[in-house]
Amino acid sequence: VGQRGDHPTRKHARAGVRYLIAVRSLDEQGGVYELRLKLVDAPPNDNFAQRTALTGDAIVFDVGTVGATHESGEPPLNADTQNFSTSVWYTWTAPRDGTALLHANGLFQAAMAVYRGDTIDTLTRLAVSDHDPFVIFYRPSGTRLAFAAKAGETYQLMIDAVESFPGTVTARLTLSDPPANDQLANASTLVGETVQIEATNHAALNEPGEPLIYGIREPLASVWWKWQAPRQGRVVPRRCVAGRPSAG
Repeated sequence: VGQRGDHPTRKHARAGVRYLIAVRSLDEQGGVYELRLKLVDAPPNDNFAQRTALTGDAIVFDVGTVGATHESGEPPLNADTQNFSTSVWYTWTAPRDGTALLHANGLFQAAMAVYRGDTIDTLTRLAVSDHDPFVIFYRPSGTRLAFAAKAGETYQLMIDAVESFPGTVTARLTLSDPPANDQLANASTLVGETVQIEATNHAALNEPGEPLIYGIREPLASVWWKWQAPRQGRVVPRRCVAGRPSAG
C-alpha cells in the first residue's frame, strides 16, 4: 500500500504481525518529514453482518468511516467510486410506502447505495448516489440518493468514503409521499396561453427510460406536466427558484 503527499495511507493491521514502513521521495534531494502512526478501531457497523438498525420515517444519525474497510464479497458501486474503500452498513424497514431520501450532509467525497438481500453475496442494488461532476457542482451540500420504499420491506444502506478522506458526518433518512405527477402516466394538465403554478418535486423519482437532461446520467427528481397549445406561437417555459426566474 502507498500514498503520495499529505494524504494518509491506511491498511488493516493484524495483531502480532510486523510491518515495514518505507519513506521515499521523488528525487535524490529528499528532505525533512513527519511520520505519524495511529491504530484505530473499526466502526461497529464496518461489516454487513453487524449493520446498525434504523427505525422510523424521519431519522438523523451520525456516520463514522474512520477505521472502516471493505469486506470480502462487498459489491462494487460503479466505475466512479473505485477509490472508495471505507464503508459502513445500516438496515432499515420501511414503515409505509413512499419515497425514501438518504442524505449525508457535508461529506463531499462520499458514495451511498441501497440494496435488498440478507447476506453480503446476495445483495441486489436498488439505487446509488450520483457522482457526475455536473450534479456535484449544482448540489454541493452533500451526497444524496432516493428510492421507492414499500411498507414492511427491509433495505440495506451502505455509506462509503474515499480512503484518504474518512470522517464523521450527520446523515438523514426520511420517508415522504411523492408528488401526484411523479410519473409520466400521471402528468398534470396545464391550460391556457399564460400559466403560472406553484408546485414541488420533493420526493420525486425518475422512472426507467426517462430522457437525459443536460447530459446528466439520471434525472434528479422529475415531475411531469402536459399542455395543449391553443394556437401557434413560441413557447418559453420558465421556472422560479427562490424568487429568481431562470430558463427551464
